[in-house]
Amino acid sequence: MEKQVTELNKWLQVESSDGTFYMPADMASLCESDFGIADIYEVETKEGYGARLSMPGYLDCTEWSVHDSKEEAWNFLKETYED
Repeated sequence: MEKQVTELNKWLQVESSDGTFYMPADMASLCESDFGIADIYEVETKEGYGARLSMPGYLDCTEWSVHDSKEEAWNFLKETYED
């Protein structure tokens, strides 16, 4: 899987009965309809750099994590997903 870090973006931090997850803010309409989350407790907007692993050409990917800097995002990926 490839490491991915986004440019500075707005994100939704969603607290739900399934835990906390992040999604790009421009995908907000998917939050209630396509994710099928039973209970959403809180949604906050956060600005930062998204980081995840993704398999190019496939739908496989890890959850997004959001960080204050690109360096922090890359370090998270290196420490969490060692090659």
